[in-house]
Parts: sequence; C-alpha cells; structure tokens
Amino acid sequence: MRNFVENHLSSKLLQSIFICFFAGICWYLFFVNENNLLHFPPYRFSLKARYRFSPLQKLLPSSQCEISHLLAVCRHTSRYPTSTNIEQFSVLQNKLHNISFISPYEWLQNWTNNFSLDRAGELSTAGEIEAILIGERYKRRYMELFDYYSPDLYQVNSTYKNRAYGTAIAFMTGLFGKNFKDKFEVTRNTEDDNLLRFFDNCIKYEQNIIQNASKIVDKIREGPEFVELLQRVNNRLGTQLLTWIDIDTLWRICTMEFLATRSSLVCSVFSDQDSQLFEYFYDSRAYLLKSGGYEINVKMSCILLKHIVSKLQLAANGDRKKAQLYFTHAETLIPLLALLNITTHNLVMENKHLYDRANMYGLLVPMGANLAFNLFRCVNGEMILTIELNEELVLFGKHLKSSVLLSEFFEIANFLISDCDPTTFCSIPGSD
Repeated sequence: MRNFVENHLSSKLLQSIFICFFAGICWYLFFVNENNLLHFPPYRFSLKARYRFSPLQKLLPSSQCEISHLLAVCRHTSRYPTSTNIEQFSVLQNKLHNISFISPYEWLQNWTNNFSLDRAGELSTAGEIEAILIGERYKRRYMELFDYYSPDLYQVNSTYKNRAYGTAIAFMTGLFGKNFKDKFEVTRNTEDDNLLRFFDNCIKYEQNIIQNASKIVDKIREGPEFVELLQRVNNRLGTQLLTWIDIDTLWRICTMEFLATRSSLVCSVFSDQDSQLFEYFYDSRAYLLKSGGYEINVKMSCILLKHIVSKLQLAANGDRKKAQLYFTHAETLIPLLALLNITTHNLVMENKHLYDRANMYGLLVPMGANLAFNLFRCVNGEMILTIELNEELVLFGKHLKSSVLLSEFFEIANFLISDCDPTTFCSIPGSD
C-alpha cells in the first residue's frame, strides 16, 4: 500500500512538473519570445503594442523602509479592434479579392477578416491572460500588500467600458486567485466619468482635436517619406492599386492580428523600414492628439493627479487601505505621463540606448500599461515614494532619482495642479 501511495505521488509530481514546464514554454512563446514571430520590434505598433514583460526590478529604496501603500493607474490589456476598424478591414478584404499580387504575396487575394463585430473593442482572450499575468507579478512584487483579499483593504475602480472592467477582474484574479473571483468588488464608474475619462468632458479638448491636431496628422502622412512608403509597398506586392488608406488599413490589420494571436501573415507585407515610419506616424499622432502637442491635452489630466495626491496624503496619514487600483485607457495615462514629464528617457530600462525618442508609446503606454506610485515608511520616520511605469523605475524629481521624499513629490504635484479648474480651461468662450 505504501509503495502504491509513493508511486501515485511520484506520478502526480511528475505530471505537475510537466504541466508547469509546458505552461512555461507556452508563456515564453506566447508572451516573451515574440521577436521570433515578428521581423521588427513589437513596440513599433505604438499604442497597439502589447505589454512588455521585463525582468522584475528591485522594489525597496532601502532595507530600512517597507512598502505601506500602492496606488496604480492601469490601461486595459489587449483588446479586439473597434467596430469602425472591423468594417474598414472588411472593405479592404473585398478590394484585395479583386487584385492580383505577385508571389509570395498571392495569398493576400484570399485574405479574410476574422474579427467579429460581436466582440468589437472588447478584451481579447490574450488580454485576459495578460492581465492575470501582470496581477501575478504584482502579487510577487508587493507580497506584503496582497497577502489576503478583503474589499475593505482595496479600492478598485474601472471605467464603464467592458475592456477596462474585464481587465480589473482578471488583474485581481492574478493577485488573489480564482477562488476569490466572485468576491471582488470593482466600482464601475458611470459614463459621465470626470476622474478616469476626463477627456470625454472637456469641450476645448474635443474642439482642438477636430480643428487642429487632426489636420496636422493629415499633413504628416502627406510627406515624401510616406509617399515613398506607399510606392515601396505597392512595388513589393506587384500592384499600383493600393492607396494610402489601404496600406494604413493593412498595417492596422497586422497590429490587431498580432495583438490577438501573436502572429500575423499580413505583417510580412511590411519591412523594418516601413514599421519605423508607421511607428513614427502613430507616435506623432498620439503626441498631437493626446499629449504635449497641445497644452489642453496635458492640462486636463490635473483632475486625476489632484485625486492621486489626495489619496497618497490619506495613505501617509494612516488610512488602512493597502492599495488603490484604477483601470482605464491610453487617453487617461498619456496626458498624466506628460503632466508628470515621464518619457522614454527617464525610465530605467534594459537596452535604453536603442530608444532614441522621448515619446515612444509602444514602450510607454502599451496595452496593459501601469503607472504605480509606491509609498514607503522608513525607520527614521521618512515617507519615500517611488514611481514605476510598466514595472520599471522612473527617474523623477528635481535630481531625477529613483526615489524621492513624499514631501518633494507633493511639492512638484501641487505646483502642477495649482490652477486645476476644468470649468475654466475646458470650456470655450461663449459656449455657455
């Protein structure tokens, strides 16, 4: 009987090891080793890049300090394309079916749009897995904060969008396990959300996009580099029938297919040179429409920063909540990063010399991006703050350090929010 039990346990142990090994290989291939599946860096997809699972960095600023509170603002993880994009993909599909392409691109004539309008804009299966994995990493990183779940200890908010709410639930599942899934309390904000979707409630911002930024974006793609890009892709495919809109739609198909499945034959249409131009175009678009291209883009995020300051102040004063997590969108994070002057240049990253532009949004705000404010209490009574973007330290403050006194952060933040009155800077004179 004893031998039977030992053999049974050994068999179960080997089976468990095999499952873990197989899961690890799948995770590596699906999420880490994607460079073998793509002939250019995946961050070239700009805001449609997926999360980059970098090696975990040291959390504690000192052995004399311990983490006491976490506040994180997170973008939803990978999603399916919107209904507008899906409809554009179908229009292009019909056009491709009536064009002859040279080898090895003849398959384009039979390309089929597999994205369903039923799931348009929703969190994808890959996105749900991403959120769970990021949650598991946070669990390892902040063990003292996430030892057990109680709704009294954690404030979790999401926007009304399903993809943000779904990311919140999956993230919490990674933190605490599936057994708590039915117990998670996530406050789903209303559509009139001034905190996490402040961009929806700023008239001047909407007017700026329509009248100014969009026109400049159109001029960028009329430049000689993009005329050459169009000609280069047409020549590669053996046709002259594709317009800029067609080529741009092909690029978006490439990004969304890769985001959903980690592979896309459509991506083979583009060279590394092409991908650099598309990255530049979409990064420039994001900068103009969402970031420092216009003052109003950045200024309106003071609403959220003001909220963050108030919550960190409560935590410093002994509030019993261990963490506050907010699940939102790129349009929330990009202006906030710009207000805090967080760019590619002040991130502590591997191979930093490869990233030459300050605003590379495939690195700054990919799907699943998270901006974490880590509050520490030290034995000498000091309160220290570190900031991390996508689990990588941000050099912040007057002297660009990896940690600052909480008082220094408050001094900087209070200056940035000193004139935070959206009723003034978001309204248009004569619109009342």
